[in-house]
Amino acid sequence: MRKIKKSEDKSAQKNWRDITEKRVIKFFKFISFMLILLLVRLFHIQIIMGEEYGKSAFEQWFHVIATVADRGTIYDRNRRPLTDKIKENYLIMQPGFRVNGKNIESISVLTGLGEEEISSSISEDSITELLIKKYDEKAILEIMRNKGVAIIERSKRYDEEGLASHAIGYINKSKNVGVSGLEKYFDKELGENREKKVGAILDAHSRIIPGFGYIVMEESNIDKKNIIVTLDNDIQKICENELDEKNYIGSIVVLDSKSGEILAMASRPKFDQDNVGNHLESNDKELYNKAVQISYPPGSVFKIVVAAALLENEVINLEDKLFCEGFEILGTTKIKCNSYETGGHGELTFEQGFASSCNSAFIQGASALGGDKLIEMAKKFGIGEETGIRLEEEIGGILST
Repeated sequence: MRKIKKSEDKSAQKNWRDITEKRVIKFFKFISFMLILLLVRLFHIQIIMGEEYGKSAFEQWFHVIATVADRGTIYDRNRRPLTDKIKENYLIMQPGFRVNGKNIESISVLTGLGEEEISSSISEDSITELLIKKYDEKAILEIMRNKGVAIIERSKRYDEEGLASHAIGYINKSKNVGVSGLEKYFDKELGENREKKVGAILDAHSRIIPGFGYIVMEESNIDKKNIIVTLDNDIQKICENELDEKNYIGSIVVLDSKSGEILAMASRPKFDQDNVGNHLESNDKELYNKAVQISYPPGSVFKIVVAAALLENEVINLEDKLFCEGFEILGTTKIKCNSYETGGHGELTFEQGFASSCNSAFIQGASALGGDKLIEMAKKFGIGEETGIRLEEEIGGILST
């Protein structure tokens, strides 16, 4: 009887272990199944839908305040910037931003503008950009509590020096397009793919969180262009300083004698690229690039054309003798030579006449040559035509018939 009872106890224990084991296995399978479901769901959320959900979450706490655009930089031949040398902070406001008493006060502290100037500056249709002239933490925190406001750092396109301003030209700031000079000719290259989105971090109530600043978003793989020109920063400065020190009105152009590249192009009087409107009613023609927009009598430079025509047509050679008494009479006009005060150069060869820029020698030679052949040579030199130097405002000179 005892043996049977022990056997029954063992059997009951075995049955209980079997049942327990089955329950554990079932529970393990259930947990495993749930884990697999969870992993599948996580895979779906993070991998398959991750980008979409991430974008949605980002949009909930990030608000795009404004879209701004800069321009490509213009460099000289040695990769030194001619534009965008200075960094400045701007207050950016969305179209139609509503101002109140506190806003006006904060904006005024930051920008130095009066209430009327601020109200008239804020546009209903486009982004408003106001230069921050004074950093005031309290005013910044106050204005940043508003939706649709950001403070960003931007490059100042032009500086007070205005080096090579006529060659570089200027832009229409509101449209960010080139109006003259290189800015206009290379407007597409300097302006394309330059837009940036500026946004701020929001709290649960869609209010900008003060102190978190802003985020500038731009596509890193977009092709952005700058341009490098043949101008030399140092030579350009020398030319402009010379014009300013002597108070000259005119222009200086310096060329590389081998390549023909323009190393400097200066024009005076100069103009303020940031305040072009100040010059529109002026009679001083500050906005004209006198190197390419205004025709001047060539003076003694034209003697090079005359010499080329005389030698090519074999009217004269370098050793031929001429006589200069200090002037020539053409009709009723007395044309003096630079030797007039000393009684003339006397007898000299054509080569000597060229070296001393003798008016008499060239008038005598040109008279023997004739007008038709002289004009023909002038055309070969490109006199009267545009040079095609990529400044759209360039005009051709005047060549007499």
